[in-house]
Amino acid sequence: MKTSKKREMALFETINHKKDYWDAELRFGINGQTGLQVRQLFTIERMYKNWNDWRVKLAVWLIGRSKL
Repeated sequence: MKTSKKREMALFETINHKKDYWDAELRFGINGQTGLQVRQLFTIERMYKNWNDWRVKLAVWLIGRSKL
């Protein structure tokens, strides 16, 4: 019998860059699909860029409190 993996996402490591263009590199893994869809990646990017907006912080807080 094959067991199914539930959809999960976890941060593996953060690499700090001092001389490169980017300040940090995040490495994470996902179960449940083979990669991020473009729409998912753009959503994460918009949330990060607009983190100071109270609506984004409220949405993330609500998602964290919600049962799946």
